[in-house]
Amino acid sequence: MDALRLQHFREKLVEERRRLEAMRDRLRDRGLGTTQGGSLSELSTYDNHPADIGTETFERSKDLALRGGVEARLRDVADALRRVEDGTYGRCQACGREIPAERLEAVPETPHCLDCRSRIEKEEAVRERARPVEEELLSPPFGRSFLDAGTRGEGGQVMFDGEDAWQAVARYGTSETPQDVPDAAGYERLYTDANERQGGVDELELIVGEDGEPLGERT
Repeated sequence: MDALRLQHFREKLVEERRRLEAMRDRLRDRGLGTTQGGSLSELSTYDNHPADIGTETFERSKDLALRGGVEARLRDVADALRRVEDGTYGRCQACGREIPAERLEAVPETPHCLDCRSRIEKEEAVRERARPVEEELLSPPFGRSFLDAGTRGEGGQVMFDGEDAWQAVARYGTSETPQDVPDAAGYERLYTDANERQGGVDELELIVGEDGEPLGERT
């Protein structure tokens, strides 16, 4: 990158740093510089009902998230300015290729080209969806598993698996309504395979009612 263009991006980064610092200062002056109780002029934020300060707690959480985002951007800008000084600015830190000027104009602090950034975001998304490593020690029926390949008798498992565990609690109600679930004719059909018969393989496995008769049916 030639000296003139490098100076142009240095100025953009300095201006972005100034803008972000001003935003951080506004968030601090708007209330983050004091405790929540202090900003409400209350002796305590513990009230008779937690909803009494629900709005204030939401606003405080939002401001904390905004400040976190601003500080992360400030770190990115500081790293970019260091790359300007050591002569590595404008090159992707993952693949080493030159980052297009159009991308630097839009996101001057970026350390990656578009292809590498997209790949990194996909990898991060996969890691976020991954289950905790501790679950690798758990085996069905205690692991998170939906083992039924279809209806009973078509390759599905008969053991109590993750699907059965969900069915056992979902039948008592979920946050969804029939309009949220395709083909759900009523509230009793809002979970996976809700039309499956619930019962036991043997009568000894069934729970009996006050009259001594099984409450379920043999499957």
